[in-house]
Amino acid sequence: MGRIVRGLMANDTVKLMAITGKDICETARELHGLSRVCTAALGRSLLITDMMGAQLKGENDKLTTIIKGGGPAGNIVCTADNRGHVKGYIENPKLELPLNDSGKLDVSMAVGWFGELTVVRDLGLKEPYVGKSNMVSGEIAEDFAQYFTVSEQQPSMVYLGVRVDPHDGKVRAGGGLIVQPMPFCPDDVIDNIQDRVPMVKMLAGMLDDGIELEASLKKIFDGIDMPIVKSLIEKMHGTIEIHSQEGVGTTFLITLPFQPAPDSDPRSPVAPAPGIRGYKLLLAEDNELNADIARTLLEDAGASVTVVADGKQALERFRQDPPGTYDALLMDMMMPVMDGLSATRAIRALDRPDAKTIPIIATTANAFTDDAEKCLRAGMNAHLPKPLQMQSVIETLVRCCGS
Repeated sequence: MGRIVRGLMANDTVKLMAITGKDICETARELHGLSRVCTAALGRSLLITDMMGAQLKGENDKLTTIIKGGGPAGNIVCTADNRGHVKGYIENPKLELPLNDSGKLDVSMAVGWFGELTVVRDLGLKEPYVGKSNMVSGEIAEDFAQYFTVSEQQPSMVYLGVRVDPHDGKVRAGGGLIVQPMPFCPDDVIDNIQDRVPMVKMLAGMLDDGIELEASLKKIFDGIDMPIVKSLIEKMHGTIEIHSQEGVGTTFLITLPFQPAPDSDPRSPVAPAPGIRGYKLLLAEDNELNADIARTLLEDAGASVTVVADGKQALERFRQDPPGTYDALLMDMMMPVMDGLSATRAIRALDRPDAKTIPIIATTANAFTDDAEKCLRAGMNAHLPKPLQMQSVIETLVRCCGS
């Protein structure tokens, strides 16, 4: 069982999950009699699967990752739950390969990069959720970063590292990291994270040197909030100067221009800005991270949000709740059990007064014209592309709800 750390950073605009899993990787090596390159390959797969499994909510939920890269190591299959239990296998555990040109274990050549990566989430529903993406490198971390971006519409930085002793083949350290900027994350912060990739790649080395996981993360991401501070100050046409002296401390000098406020009559009425405060929304989204982000943004804007995980749940929830419970529905298009288009048609067919009139707004990664037309033909009122831009969401809700 690995130890997982989760958190937010950069003023809650970046989600982070990290794992230290030396024991996971070493146990797999011993059980399967793995070669050094297969220890690294299966170890990386176990670490990422364990982190993804930790995001499941139900005690009986399962997550399975299947890597078919077409390499000589064969397929890699791993399964995890949300309690830190993970297991897996690699088809050709004894495979030996020469080191690559950098003098490192050639995981990419062993795994291959001509196939596909599949993630299966079994949430106890009629059908499991299955996501797929093409392999891009066979290094596993890059392949999962591609999966998050393509299949879950969540740009991510993924690091996976397993240090294997060159003499006895035992695992010396194993660590992994998933960094996911939220839709409202400033570009400066994203650039800052990308600049830290060389430090991120040192995580397994830090763990091997005996540095605890939390301390390693602090070394990697120290000062990550500063780009936000700098960006905010520059937007106010100000400047910031930083002066540091080792052993003494750091001084921040912030200069902001101010102008006297014009005289105004406090009795003058001020028209309230349009918004969604008080709106009651039903959100159908099968991706847990996307659902959490959308709910947080909508609730911050003053709405109350009920979340369901697929189109069938949205249909049943709307059917059982009395008319007037919801002001609008936000419906993801690609969901297990019942997709957004089918759920919309079923809702519009219900024999109740609000079924024909309640605004239903599509949310989808497909922003093509024909996709928008499909949504409108199914009975939806509008179409919003992912990642969601909050201003567009608010404007669309206000327009569709007629207030």
